[in-house]
Amino acid sequence: MPVEVSVNNPTNKAYKTSDDKFLEVAAKVPGFGGMFKDGDVLKVYLVNPGHKQAAEVAIVSVFGRESIPKAVFRFYRDNIVSLSSKSGMTAW
Repeated sequence: MPVEVSVNNPTNKAYKTSDDKFLEVAAKVPGFGGMFKDGDVLKVYLVNPGHKQAAEVAIVSVFGRESIPKAVFRFYRDNIVSLSSKSGMTAW
């Protein structure tokens, strides 16, 4: 009898939580402070505005274009916080 394995099963090592995905983006983009969707706008917080293109590429590669199909990226400077580890955010 075939056994079906779900990719979204938390016991599966391939499963990633939203926190894992945010941390993966943070590992690819120094100074990434988080993001949220506001309608069709994805608001992204960065310490260095020069990392906009890298952030967009990292977000799409980690979350998938299907997760943000129509989103317009808007970037905001974040001087205080960036994501750094599973323990949460790091204040600068």
